[in-house]
Amino acid sequence: MKYVSAFLLKLVVTFLILYTVLAGIQNLTMGSIIALTGVIVLIGYLLGDLYLLPRTTNGWAVLADFGLSSIVVYFLSSAMVTGSQTFLVRSFVAAVAVSSFEWFFHRHLRKNVFSPESSVPVYRQDYQTEASEEFQPDLERDER
Repeated sequence: MKYVSAFLLKLVVTFLILYTVLAGIQNLTMGSIIALTGVIVLIGYLLGDLYLLPRTTNGWAVLADFGLSSIVVYFLSSAMVTGSQTFLVRSFVAAVAVSSFEWFFHRHLRKNVFSPESSVPVYRQDYQTEASEEFQPDLERDER
């Protein structure tokens, strides 16, 4: 039930954000905004929130959501509206707004939805190179 309520929260807030940003576009109907919301939320929730977020940090998941939002809003809104309008600025504004919401939504998911024992550990990348006491090897010394 926690996953369903989180999905519905994301669906409602993303719809409100997209409606606020995209409502002024000529010939973009309410059905088009609902379709955009459905595509963004479905792909973002399945791939970004349930797959990527438990394996990475919040920043990487927000960056992935930003890319998904900007690409989907730009291409689908351009395909839904006839004419020579460009949606680059509006898709960028929508992606920034959705990503801002996603930052807090991911924190909510980690705190209230995901259980600590079911999450996949984040792999650390603090590697250390091999260190030696000598800068030049002593080739005359035989240690066989």
